[in-house]
Amino acid sequence: MKRVIPLLLILCLACLLAAACGEGADSQTLGSASPVGEDTSQPEGDSSPAQISPTPEVKAIDLDLSVMSSTIVYAQVTNILTKPDDYLGKTIKARGKISSSRSDETGEYYHFIVFVDSSSCCEQGLEFIWNGEQDYPGNYPKDSTMIEVVGVYALYEEFDVTYCRLEIDELTVL
Repeated sequence: MKRVIPLLLILCLACLLAAACGEGADSQTLGSASPVGEDTSQPEGDSSPAQISPTPEVKAIDLDLSVMSSTIVYAQVTNILTKPDDYLGKTIKARGKISSSRSDETGEYYHFIVFVDSSSCCEQGLEFIWNGEQDYPGNYPKDSTMIEVVGVYALYEEFDVTYCRLEIDELTVL
């Protein structure tokens, strides 16, 4: 218990410091059913980010992992995975590399946003599902591409086992 309190204080301080950081403006937003290869070139002189589809309504973010250091993100994702009930129904914003894999049992593809710790020796991944008419690999970025997602942490069941994942409506290629 003595180790938990200082860790929580460090996490809170890191969140406050990270909140002051700005976000990059060189991103590309992929909305529901938008092809990655679509021409998004802009007229010269327009410095706004390339948008493939209109940005959906701004959602209230309960946990913004995109502004935290890699060490804090790694610790926070470990906490999300070990205590999922604390995060169910929460809207989470995350930034990491996309990874997809196919299950031999179901034939379905599963998609993850992968986080690496600061020493680049360890990885954690959060599964996500992109709501809407998405087609893998059609309109998904290639594996290892840096992405940002916003989604609600939810439960789903498969083969009588309960799993957690982010249910996202938007994926931004960074």
